[in-house]
Amino acid sequence: MDCPSRSLIIGCIFFSFVVSVSPCPPRCRCDPNQKVSCTGSNLTTIPSGLPNTTLVLHLDRNGIEIIRQNAFSNIQYLEELSIAQNRLYEIESGAFTGMSNLDKLFLNDNLITGFPSGIFAPLIKLTELNLGGNRFPVIPGNLFGSMPLLGRLFLGSNEVDLFIESQAFGGLVNLAELSLRSSRIKSLSPGTFQGLNNLLILDLSMNIFGTPTRDGAKAISSLKGTQHPNAGLNELGEGIFADLKSLTDLNMSSCTLPTINKELFRGLTSLQHLYLSGNKLDGIVENTFCESPKLVLLELDGNPLENIEVGSFNCLNQLGYLNLNHTRIGRTKGTLFRELHQLVVVSLSHSGLEKIADDSFQNKSRLTRIDLSDNDIEWLNASMFYGTPQIGTLRLQNNQIRRLPENLFADVAGPLNLSLKGNPLVCDCQLDWISGWLLKNGGNLDKCLCDQPSALHGLHLDSIPYDRFHCKPYIVTDIPQIYNATPGDKRFELVCPVGGKPPPTITWTIPSGEKISKNTVHEYENGLYRVRENDSLVIREITSAVQGWFTCEATNILGHKSVDLEVKVVHVPSNWMVAFLVVMIVLFIGCAVCLVVTFLKPCRRRRRRRELIRTPARRVDPRYGPLSPIAEGNETDEL
Repeated sequence: MDCPSRSLIIGCIFFSFVVSVSPCPPRCRCDPNQKVSCTGSNLTTIPSGLPNTTLVLHLDRNGIEIIRQNAFSNIQYLEELSIAQNRLYEIESGAFTGMSNLDKLFLNDNLITGFPSGIFAPLIKLTELNLGGNRFPVIPGNLFGSMPLLGRLFLGSNEVDLFIESQAFGGLVNLAELSLRSSRIKSLSPGTFQGLNNLLILDLSMNIFGTPTRDGAKAISSLKGTQHPNAGLNELGEGIFADLKSLTDLNMSSCTLPTINKELFRGLTSLQHLYLSGNKLDGIVENTFCESPKLVLLELDGNPLENIEVGSFNCLNQLGYLNLNHTRIGRTKGTLFRELHQLVVVSLSHSGLEKIADDSFQNKSRLTRIDLSDNDIEWLNASMFYGTPQIGTLRLQNNQIRRLPENLFADVAGPLNLSLKGNPLVCDCQLDWISGWLLKNGGNLDKCLCDQPSALHGLHLDSIPYDRFHCKPYIVTDIPQIYNATPGDKRFELVCPVGGKPPPTITWTIPSGEKISKNTVHEYENGLYRVRENDSLVIREITSAVQGWFTCEATNILGHKSVDLEVKVVHVPSNWMVAFLVVMIVLFIGCAVCLVVTFLKPCRRRRRRRELIRTPARRVDPRYGPLSPIAEGNETDEL
């Protein structure tokens, strides 16, 4: 074995021996991985005699009040230091001298009120710093300027009103995450986030943006010596985030924001996730989010939204997740979600919805989950989900739904998880298709119970045999009640779209009072009427005799349903009469034009004559020739 190898082995043995015999401070635990834990040991000062090879030091949940100068100078290899949940109120200048290898520092949940200038200067390799849960009223400018590698900074849960000076985060060019959650911030001054070009996540939730209190302004003044120029700033200024070009996540939930507009989000061109839950927004104006066209997630739940404009969600062509729970929308406009073609999940529970526009969710090829629970919805149109095949979850519980149209899921590929509990379901033949559809396409139905008829009250919809779904006759689709016909029309048809179980018998009553049906008389009154196999009534030729009311009556063993239809015979003028009227109108217009021209011609002559009378006579100057009236007026006498 050569000498260098022998020396290396001896050095390793010696190093291991030193580590093994290095003492561990009282009431602390040291492990072979150079980690020292003194958590919950009732310490009041930083322990002495720490092994100089310590890499991780935890001093959480003690009674430490002060960090003295050079307190950690003997453990220069330290990479992680945590002094959280102590009584720390003072950090002396130079407390972190010699800690150039420190990577993570946790000083959260203490009583710190301020920091000496340059306190963080030695921490040139720090990547994570947690100062949350303290009591400092102001963050001065360039406090963190000496930490170019800092990537995560937590300042949340401050216990006094916090004011952030301009350039407070200057120099943090690599900062990726900044948390100011619940820091009692009432205003943000211009330039607060200047220089944070690489910031990805910003948490401003649970603050109260507005004018600082008088006590807060006095505290800032006394701390700085003079009244701070931004002490009276109101709320959030326009373009406050203009420097955050790389920001992808912005959390402004529970900030008591009364309004938002396009200018607030100016510069946030990379924003993907925006949280605005629990504010006081009563409306969203058109094009509000057009500064952030890359938004994928938008949460607006818990706002008293009532005035959402048709263009409120313009420009959000990539939005996939929209949360409007616990709002006051009331009704959705058909164009509200029209441009949101990439929607995957939309939630509208507890929003006071009474009616959903027919095309709200049409042609959404990626939509998989819709939550409409806990509203006052009574009906869904059969075309509601046309062009939306990927729906996997539909929550309709706790509404006022009695029936669902049979073709509601015609374009849904399945499987489908359907929730209908808490609705006053009428379990008749208009709901018998649901179990069969789920059996064929896959999915499941929650434990929804029937409200009517009385014989099925309290039974689970999915457990009722098919042959027990009966219902009285009903109108399947809306039909016009007035028909206009022209004399001479052939094969004029009246349709009576009714359903029922057992299938009802259809009887027509014509204006003369006679009743006909396909089961009784096919031809009536010299072949004028005929009832087809689909129970529609055909009028073979329109004459004045067929004008009047027709009644379609559907009857089965459970009851009957009738609808009245009126046929009006409208007489259209013949072709020669139309031509005559056109000629008369043309002649009238021509005569009117001639009269106007004849009247205007003498007027123009009289006006020309008056102008000639007012024009002064022109005279001739032997030297200059004829003079105009204007030149004549400016003429001067020679001496």
